[in-house]
Amino acid sequence: MASRNCKGRHLGWAICQSEQVADLSDPWCKLLFTWLIPNTDNCGRLEGEPYQVAGLIFPLEMQKGSVTVQKVERWLQELHDAALVIWYRAGRLRYIALPKFSGYQSLTGNMKAVSDYPAPSESDIQAWEQREQAVCTLYGRGIDVVGTEAKDKAKAKDIYTSDARTVFVHWQEALGHSSAQFTRDRQQKIIARLREGFTVERLCEAIDGCAATPYNMGDNPQGRRYDSIDLIFRNAGKVDEFAERLLGNAGPTSEQHEKRIRQLKAQLEVAS
Repeated sequence: MASRNCKGRHLGWAICQSEQVADLSDPWCKLLFTWLIPNTDNCGRLEGEPYQVAGLIFPLEMQKGSVTVQKVERWLQELHDAALVIWYRAGRLRYIALPKFSGYQSLTGNMKAVSDYPAPSESDIQAWEQREQAVCTLYGRGIDVVGTEAKDKAKAKDIYTSDARTVFVHWQEALGHSSAQFTRDRQQKIIARLREGFTVERLCEAIDGCAATPYNMGDNPQGRRYDSIDLIFRNAGKVDEFAERLLGNAGPTSEQHEKRIRQLKAQLEVAS
């Protein structure tokens, strides 16, 4: 059973106007999708074996015989094919991920974007993106959003992603990780700090603070470098801790940081 740090999730009115949901073949399938939402963990994931889903979502209906494991398996496949969920396998077990979870749910207080379950692989995500594109083409729209609020969220997400990539490229160059990939986990870690109000400049200062710390660069009993994105941007305290380490060290000035960030953004715009 996953650690779920809240009692429920946000369910907006726009779901009532979703063509993807409306076109599902069975009312039980529609109910399954909506009831999956409050049962996910803080990364939008949960158990995915049909017997687990049946017991978690429909315990009373299972007792009455209205829902069976076989029916749940068929509904999960339909949700997967409709690009509403990613139903994927990791090792021997199957899991479910809501691909648009972060666009509609928010974490507050001490809630962390951590999961007890493995994330979908890059191939799983790419396959979902292809299905989503096919759905958008079918319904004659560019993205699956309804209303101004959803569009604003999508636009804000694009801005965060662009800023996160700028920070990532600076991390690659400052710490010599040229072959590292801009994975979803790294992107989400950086975006989490941006959402807390940290600027791109401050995050880059944290990276340089790590680079200026001998211990993190390998001068330690283990002879290992501790300079991952997961460490530097683990939480707000870590960002401030690494950024403050620039004080007393010969690091880039604020003006140099701003100039470098402008250069990075310009390079990324040309590349895109």
